[in-house]
Amino acid sequence: MIERLTESAGAACLVAWGPLEEDLARRISGATPDALPIGPLSVRELVSVTSIVDLFLGNNSGPLHVAAALGVPTPVTRRSTDLRRFAPRDPSARVLSRSLPCSPCGRGRCWHHTCLQSIAPREVIEAARAILERAPVRRAA
Repeated sequence: MIERLTESAGAACLVAWGPLEEDLARRISGATPDALPIGPLSVRELVSVTSIVDLFLGNNSGPLHVAAALGVPTPVTRRSTDLRRFAPRDPSARVLSRSLPCSPCGRGRCWHHTCLQSIAPREVIEAARAILERAPVRRAA
């Protein structure tokens, strides 16, 4: 997914990680020459880096909510939890989810993850590309 987005949007990608995620981050970074590994980061460093990016891509986690709180646009893939309760409140967040017979789901764990598997990588890329096209150009400090 990073390859497609960096190729089509001319974007660079910063890859941060937390405890026990270094192998995954290195695989992601190795997927494209436009990805720069910058982790692991402390919470303070994560907030600082996130505050200057044009787009945040990540799973439903603390860093995603940090990005939303900072007003950083993000396409959010959501499992079938109650979006009114758990989705980022920032209007720049683009929530990608599916309405399924099992939603909203109150379970912490799910055996089939149909809600996430039904969202194609191209949908995330299209949402990210649309966000980048609408974003104002940032000037260097």
